[in-house]
Amino acid sequence: FRCILVYLHTGDVELELDPDIIQDVYRLSDRYQLDQLMAIARKKVVSNFTVESVIGVYRMASLHNDPSLTNACIEMISRNMELVEETDDFKQLDGDVRLEIYRNVVKCMRH
Repeated sequence: FRCILVYLHTGDVELELDPDIIQDVYRLSDRYQLDQLMAIARKKVVSNFTVESVIGVYRMASLHNDPSLTNACIEMISRNMELVEETDDFKQLDGDVRLEIYRNVVKCMRH
């Protein structure tokens, strides 16, 4: 991706991109251990996720073992639980993942 190459050569990053591309940048920055770029992409992912996309982002955060992004997802889910439960992504989750989300939402609400 061009934005990763620009980042590697200049240290600058332009992430005014499609949310799917931002998530790709996040994944690639994790794969290649570009921690600063990953933090920038994480921030952009969080600022762009919606009720419809938060479950996909949650899955990505879990896959990349990213507690910061996972927590941001849980906060979003806890504020919008009823709407999130109506999304196709949520309905397609297996029971264990749903239970994990519910547990994390409960923890979030206690704090």
